[in-house]
Parts: sequence; C-alpha cells; structure tokens
Amino acid sequence: MEPQKNLIPRNTVFYVLKNGEIRPLVLTRIDPRSPNVNGVVHFDGPNDAERLDAEIRSDLLRTGTLWLEDIPYSEKAVAGTWHLPPAMAAAART
Repeated sequence: MEPQKNLIPRNTVFYVLKNGEIRPLVLTRIDPRSPNVNGVVHFDGPNDAERLDAEIRSDLLRTGTLWLEDIPYSEKAVAGTWHLPPAMAAAART
C-alpha cells in the first residue's frame, strides 16, 4: 500500500505522541517515492503540558504547533509515526 499516493499538502492525518495519544498532523510535504512526510502537529495547548517532553514543552505551549520532517508511516498507532484517519484508510484500500 502507498498511503501517501492520494495525499496533497494541507491534508490532515494522525500523528502519534510518545504516550500513544493522537494529534492532528497537517501535511506540508509529501514525497511520492516514500511514505515519509513533513508536517505540522497541532497540540491541545496547556492540556498537553504533561504529555510533552520538558525540552520542547515551553515552545509548543506558546505556539501550539510543532513542525516535523521525515515522519515515518505506520498502519498501526506507533509513537512518532503518522497514519491515515479510518475513513481515508478505507478509501485508500479501494
């Protein structure tokens, strides 16, 4: 499966935090040759304070976002990866 096949920049997929929780990832770059993507993770402001590593906590709570690059794909919710929302995943299989 090529999960990135029908994606375009601005699509929203799911990013998995280290604790297994999911946050929206807005795609900024998609390489058609690789399932890895670049994008901006959006956090739930102060509600995510305890869920984030201390070294990035202050910047993230100020902006509510984090730009990440070369994020690997996983069909399952694995920390540090992205995956398609269920409806998009079902459509990608057809």
